[in-house]
Amino acid sequence: MSDIKWCIEYLKKINDIKDDLDDSFTTFRALLNITMPTNLSDEFYIKQDKALKQIISNKQIVDAASFKNGITIYKGDITLIKADAIVNACNSQMLGCFVPGHYCIDNAIHTFAGLEVRRDMLEIMNKQGHEEPNGQVKVSSGYNLPAKYIFHTVGPIYSGMHRDETDLANCYYSCLRIGQLF
Repeated sequence: MSDIKWCIEYLKKINDIKDDLDDSFTTFRALLNITMPTNLSDEFYIKQDKALKQIISNKQIVDAASFKNGITIYKGDITLIKADAIVNACNSQMLGCFVPGHYCIDNAIHTFAGLEVRRDMLEIMNKQGHEEPNGQVKVSSGYNLPAKYIFHTVGPIYSGMHRDETDLANCYYSCLRIGQLF
């Protein structure tokens, strides 16, 4: 049985899904997106990581060291950048997007990094005891991504207010400040 198929069957049980599902990556991704990482087995993480590493290894990794300048605009898949850190524009829960297969950056990063990120962020947020305000940053490992770390920051939903500009600027400043520590 393939690692993806094994993970699908495991996550179906965890999420109490009785329907027959195919064993495609789309199904695997959807199940990752809806799963809360409480009490997942070590065997699951081993098989999930093996499957995600295989998927990522078949793609073109972009090494940030090849960028010519200190600041570069890159248009492409952020989950394929080999760097010290990437930045995740996330929601205030900081647990990733729970919409199966959604094409937001939060969903993509959490999917390809693996459920360890959601597990770590759940622990951080439980200790914090409240949702994350705009402009702050929390750090997790990159796990299965080529990036070492993920900087999770909540940006404003633009309303035209000056506060939105300040909150967005604080997202950048917070990431740059914490980046000096790594």
